[in-house]
Amino acid sequence: MEYKDTKRQTGRTTRAILEAPEKALFICPTVNSIATIRHMAETLGRTDLYFRAATSLPPDQLKGLRRSSIIVDHAARLSEEALKVLTSLHE
Repeated sequence: MEYKDTKRQTGRTTRAILEAPEKALFICPTVNSIATIRHMAETLGRTDLYFRAATSLPPDQLKGLRRSSIIVDHAARLSEEALKVLTSLHE
């Protein structure tokens, strides 16, 4: 049986981009997805966002940031260590 993600193409990434605070860090699923999501953001007028891939995100890069300034794409999977750091950040 083939698995099909029925929640794809529903606009969740677009909504996340539009609702992101100014100059937020947007965590994309993979390095390969950054260009596509950055292009989407630029098309939507969001040239202020910063992009990193969940697969290459050192948890120490999250330290010192506010949790509200980090947007994790619905398809991104963070490491256990990155999740711990993220949940420990101040709002």
